[in-house]
Amino acid sequence: MIDSIQSVKFSYRLLKTKRFRRILFLVDRTALGEQAEGEFQETRIEGLKTFAEIFDLKGLKDANPDPDTKAHIATIQGLVKRILYPTDEVPSVDQYDCIVVDECHRGYLPDSQISDRVVCQELVRHIDPRTGSDRSAR
Repeated sequence: MIDSIQSVKFSYRLLKTKRFRRILFLVDRTALGEQAEGEFQETRIEGLKTFAEIFDLKGLKDANPDPDTKAHIATIQGLVKRILYPTDEVPSVDQYDCIVVDECHRGYLPDSQISDRVVCQELVRHIDPRTGSDRSAR
């Protein structure tokens, strides 16, 4: 497991080398998302520039990143809600081409509502339409 600063530097390298065009930094709690956002805004990478000064960063309050956004921080609960229970735009399959997962080991919703297996199956169907219905086509 790597810490938040290493995750920021790792994300920077992936974007700087143009290996990926947009990274989703996925957390399981709002507190972790806020902490990660602080790290992205404060960690100096290139000279005196921070990640957020080099690349466009969207935090937890931004459900849908702009086309030029390079890094987006979201909770697993928020992502599951956007995919399974959309009120606006369902994320497209190619919205993120790299997902950095940070400590997402807790449940998504109470077990009485949905099981982890069902959530995983729905997420896989969304990401890979060959496995079933493509929910992004809504």
